Amino acid sequence: MLKYFVLFLINSIQQYLTGHYYRRELIAIDSKHPHYRRYSDQYKKKRQLIKSYWITASLITLLFPFVEVAAVLCIISALSSLCTLDESEE
Repeated sequence: MLKYFVLFLINSIQQYLTGHYYRRELIAIDSKHPHYRRYSDQYKKKRQLIKSYWITASLITLLFPFVEVAAVLCIISALSSLCTLDESEE
């Protein structure tokens, strides 16, 4: 009983802090909502790809612990992340 009460409180606080536009129920209804794309399968695959970019960059940084290597890999990973997730109209 206490477990469910704590989960309810956490869920309530999360909904209060994030606002109504992040709730999945509302997004599922309106497919033209800007945050709808976050729940599509294609976007989830892209996020997984970017996660692997960052993990690979982190491992290379651990293998070669130099500031220059870390800076270059961080910039490359950030720019590739932005390019991959960008869904603007061309």
